[in-house]
This record gives sequence, C-alpha cells and structure tokens, in this order.
Amino acid sequence: MKGGGDRSRGRIDGWTYRAPAGRALSGAVGLAALSAGARLGGARSRVLWTCAVLPDAALLYGIASAPTFDPLPRHAVLPYNLLHNVGVPALLYGTATLLRSRPLTVAALGWLAHIAIDHASGYGPRAPDGSRTLPLSLFRRAGRLTRHPAAGARAASPAARRRPG
Repeated sequence: MKGGGDRSRGRIDGWTYRAPAGRALSGAVGLAALSAGARLGGARSRVLWTCAVLPDAALLYGIASAPTFDPLPRHAVLPYNLLHNVGVPALLYGTATLLRSRPLTVAALGWLAHIAIDHASGYGPRAPDGSRTLPLSLFRRAGRLTRHPAAGARAASPAARRRPG
C-alpha cells in the first residue's frame, strides 16, 4: 500500500472519538441514552446515575496511588479500558432483555451514556503507558504528526523528509 499504511488504520481512525462528525454522533447517542434511562428509571434513579459514573471508578483506582490521573498509572489502564468498552453496556442490555429487567436496562443506558459522552468529549481508550489517546484532528492541527501515534506514526523532521540526491 502507498505510504506504508495498512487497511486497519482506516478503521482505527474511524472511531467516533477521533473525528468531529463522530464526536457529534457520540454526543447524540449519549444524550439519547441518558434521556431514555431517565424516562425508564426516573430522573433521580440511583441505578441510572450510579452506572453513569461507575466507569470512572478506574480513575479513582489509579489516582489512589498517584497524584494525577493523566497519565493514568499503568496498573489502572486495563480496568479503565475495560470499564470504558461499549461491550459492558451491551452485555448489560442483553442480560436485561433476557431477564426482562428494567433496572438492568436503566443501568445499561447510564453506562452507554457515560461512554458516548466521553467519546463526544474526545476521550477514548488509554494507551498502555496511561496517556490519553487524542483525536487525530488535534495532531494534524498541531502540525506535529500526520497520523495518530497508536497507528505507529512518528513525527518526521524536515531533514528526514528530504531525499538524498
């Protein structure tokens, strides 16, 4: 392929927290999930609001041993990424459907709202070293990188771009 890219890069760059249109879609999904959860469980539902903040329990786990959550300590990266995975609310919703449980449905909607609003704010999974992975557009705007560092790109110096003649 041209430029040494790979086919998976398009999928990685297409994640919703990396593109402005995707962040807008994530915001709409987050607000819709929060609204649906409030309609089902009530605006003051403990289940809804507990599950809306529960994914950030990993941040508390991380800052218990460090003064800050950026970068997140390495031991807290896996729990953070697992709790911020869309599979968790999907599993909750699937279980709620099988059991016909309204509280589990409200929990799934609160959890989904949290993840979607995080993505709308530009947050995604943490890198293995605990740093935030920023939206691709922020790297391009800064002029430092042409691709996201998670995709294996490095900033090229002007001397490295010149071809030996």
